[in-house]
Amino acid sequence: MLILPQLTSNILFMSQKSYIKCLECNTLNLNTDYCKNCGSIINITLKRNLEREKKIQKNKELEKANKPNKIDEFLQSSTEHPNGIVRMFSRVVYAMWLFFAAVVGGLIAAVIAIAAG
Repeated sequence: MLILPQLTSNILFMSQKSYIKCLECNTLNLNTDYCKNCGSIINITLKRNLEREKKIQKNKELEKANKPNKIDEFLQSSTEHPNGIVRMFSRVVYAMWLFFAAVVGGLIAAVIAIAAG
């Protein structure tokens, strides 16, 4: 008995006809994701998903290619130094670097906000 409703729903789904017109060659296609004539993608959701995946891949490649500046790279590498004193010193210097960078950024934002009125 449980198999019967599944079969009926599959039959109903398969019996629905979906005609999609290809934007490239203006051919009507029945229940397909790709055009039978020219082979281009005609399913909009599939096309959007593929574009989204390409954008994600491109962002991942940019993140891999994007290197931190030399000060951050030096301070990060020195936090993994085998000597404990050097590690502690580099952590303190890195914390001070972040603090002063935040202060300078805040000052720049305050000057821009005052100038904007």
